[in-house]
Amino acid sequence: MQVLNVPVHKGKTTSVESVISAVENLYKLRISRNQQDSQEFLHLIFEALDREDDILKKTYAETKPLKLAENPFTGELSTQITCQSCGFRSPWKKEAFTELSVAVPSKVFSSLSYSC
Repeated sequence: MQVLNVPVHKGKTTSVESVISAVENLYKLRISRNQQDSQEFLHLIFEALDREDDILKKTYAETKPLKLAENPFTGELSTQITCQSCGFRSPWKKEAFTELSVAVPSKVFSSLSYSC
């Protein structure tokens, strides 16, 4: 993914074609130029960057340990469900994520019809 390290000069436009080609070569697949799901493409790029981090860490683990910056797009999602009828709370559930999809409600308030 060296192509992502090439600086872009102010006032110049750049094509995404080199990035798409690099991802295709990495995963040995063909990405359609007609229509591409941007979330899937972003996932492929994040996965490629994680691979690069792993390779760097393994390469320099014994000689000179590297301190690489954390991926700013990763995190941990914590959820807990509370019953509105009896007040029961489930234990906190934590999940790591790379991409986070957020559903936008159509109403300001919503509730579950199921009660315990």
